[in-house]
Parts: sequence; structure tokens; C-alpha cells
Amino acid sequence: MESLDGTIWDVLIAGTGIQQSLLSLALSRSGKKVLHIDSNDYYGGDEAAFSLQDAESWCKRIDEGKFYEDASYCTSIDI
Repeated sequence: MESLDGTIWDVLIAGTGIQQSLLSLALSRSGKKVLHIDSNDYYGGDEAAFSLQDAESWCKRIDEGKFYEDASYCTSIDI
């Protein structure tokens, strides 16, 4: 994988839900350089589908209060 150091992005999109993904698609198709990131270790935001094992692990992390421990921030932006 190539390094992203020094790359100049036109747009940064945080989150991989359906809205963010469609916005990323539209902007990239219009020629914008888009950096699309997510703080979760899965893709899809609220629309994500988990395997049974992944769902159990996710629920356990929430029960233990560890859901946001890896995130430096949590935000939601509606456009």
C-alpha cells in the first residue's frame, strides 16, 4: 500500500454509513480527492451487518464501557 504522507485532499469524510459513502462516491466521481475514514474497525456505520461472532464482540465492548476507547473523538455531522 502506498503512503498517504504529503497527499493533499480536497475533502475528508469521517464515517462510512450510507450517507457518507454516497457523498464520497459523488465527490470522487466529480474529480475531488477524497479521504474517507472511520473510527470503527468495521465498514458501514449504523447500516453495518455483523456476523454473529462480531455482534457478540461488539455488544461485549459496549457492556464493558469500551466502545469509544479507541476513538479520539466522536462526532456526527448532518449536511
